[in-house]
Order: sequence, then C-alpha cells, then structure tokens
Amino acid sequence: MPTAGGRERAILDAVFDLFFERGYAGFSMGEVATRAGVPEERVTRIGGRAELVTAAVNHRVPPMPECPDMGSLRGDLVELARLQIAYHRQHGREVEHCLKAISQSAEFASAARPVTLQRIEVYRPMFDRAIARGDIERGFLYEEFVDLLSAPLLGRLFAGRPLDEDAIEEGVDLIVQGLRERQPS
Repeated sequence: MPTAGGRERAILDAVFDLFFERGYAGFSMGEVATRAGVPEERVTRIGGRAELVTAAVNHRVPPMPECPDMGSLRGDLVELARLQIAYHRQHGREVEHCLKAISQSAEFASAARPVTLQRIEVYRPMFDRAIARGDIERGFLYEEFVDLLSAPLLGRLFAGRPLDEDAIEEGVDLIVQGLRERQPS
C-alpha cells in the first residue's frame, strides 16, 4: 500500500497531467481520484482546484536556478539570460500553460500568486549585488527590476524569436541602459 506521501504525489501528478491535457477547468476531482488511484475525499482534503493545480505545478516544475555572481550587473544579466533560455527550453510549455490559465482564471491567479512571488526570489541576490556594487541605487524597486529583466527575454522566447549570443548581449545592454536611466531621483 502506498504511503501518505506516495498518495499525495500520485494526486499531484494526476492533477498536473489533467491540467495540461484539459486546462484549468477541464477536469473533475473524481477524475483526479481515479487517475491517482485514491478515494475522492483524499483529493479534496488537500485543497480545492486552485490549490491543487498550484501545488501540482510547484511539485513538477522546479524553480529556476539562482544566477551566480559574474562580477558585474551586465555579466549577471548575460548569465541570467542563458539560464532563462535553458530553463525555458526545458519548462517553457508548462510556464506558458500556467500563464494562460492565470490570465483566464482569477481564482487560479490568486492561488498561484504566492508561489510566483516565491519563485521570483531567485533574482533577489543579483538585485542585492547590483545595489552593493553601485550598479543600481538602493531606492530601486525589486518588482520593477524583475519586470525589466524578464519581459524582453520572455517576450522573445514566447514569440519563438531566436536568442543567440548576439541577441542576448544586445538585449542585456538595453536593459542595463534602461536600469541606469530609470534610477530613482
């Protein structure tokens, strides 16, 4: 007989698979239970749809690795872009599917927000290093920093546009220029 942890993993795996096969609202708790081989009550004990889908995605999609210190903001950003590209190649389908579901369901967006905020903390050490080196000023908002870093790269990745080394460095130079011009007064 599977352990409690094994049953929970089976439930989360079933939720994850059904979410990607049918979408956020496209499956029932009964289908999750059947696929996981557990009673439906066991599924609903874990949480509602939004909590289950959020937990399932968090269970199956690892966080992006932290960017190592490359000695400069520009160096950190180039390395981060490389890490994001590798991560997107491995998990881009799941990320895109989650973003679509978030845009279509306020319930899921609300449940996913804490996990999303936790996952973007991977940028915090790079942000702190940039402040310590004087690359950006202390008053710069972390959320703006993350938006400036992620938007151009992810937009290009989701549009299927190529990202070679020249495109990475050109994009990073634009971001660094924008960060310097955006300094708080």
